[in-house]
Amino acid sequence: MTHIPLVAGIITTAAATEEILLHPKDEAHTEFLLMFVAGITLFFGGVALAVFISFRAVAIERLATIAAIAVLTLVGSSLDGVTLLFIVDGLILVGLIAEHRRIENMQPVTSEPTPTHARSKK
Repeated sequence: MTHIPLVAGIITTAAATEEILLHPKDEAHTEFLLMFVAGITLFFGGVALAVFISFRAVAIERLATIAAIAVLTLVGSSLDGVTLLFIVDGLILVGLIAEHRRIENMQPVTSEPTPTHARSKK
């Protein structure tokens, strides 16, 4: 179910990136910026949906990355294409590092009762 937005996101992002990089020193055209944001949203949203379906957890860092890239695209539409793509890469990197740190610090869920829970059953 989540494979469709992932693949569509990859294809859309790749097509938009190619068009943006064909003219690296020019401002990116609005239609390609919209394609780029749509592709990123499809991919990261698809991953967030897969995480939710599989683990019932919200991938908040991925959703925040989507929002940050959308805002950057609106605010930074006058930037040249290469600069915009470098900033987007940085935002993605920050989001993935934040997600990794959050997941790394999570405590594993065990099915064994805790001592407090075990005492209440007596």
